[in-house]
Amino acid sequence: MLRLDWNLLFTMINLLILFWVLKKFLFRPVLEIIEKRQQLIEEQLTNAKQVGAEAEQLKEEYVMSISKAKKTRERMIEEAQKEANEKYEEIIEEANVKATRIISQAREEIEIERNHVMKSMESQVGVLAILAAKKIVSMGE
Repeated sequence: MLRLDWNLLFTMINLLILFWVLKKFLFRPVLEIIEKRQQLIEEQLTNAKQVGAEAEQLKEEYVMSISKAKKTRERMIEEAQKEANEKYEEIIEEANVKATRIISQAREEIEIERNHVMKSMESQVGVLAILAAKKIVSMGE
């Protein structure tokens, strides 16, 4: 009942030989290429993770650097304001001292001028008194 046909047997043998040839010359190289690509992809993923970690670290360093720069800037601004306030106070103090000195000198000059005017008036009063006395004496004669 079951009959074995030579064609069927040769076809089976041909299929087995074809499978072996394909396995040896096609499947193995294709599988090797697939495996190499898979390794390459895994390496690229590893590198990408490493680069991502380095980028994150650089970002953190950048943020810290900016924070330090802001603190330095704020400190410098505070120091500049402090120096400006000190200079302002120093200038005001110098101005007050100069103003006091000028006022004092003006008062001294006024006092000297007043004394000079008083002396001049006293000598003129003396001269006027003498003239008045001469007139009185000359009237009496």
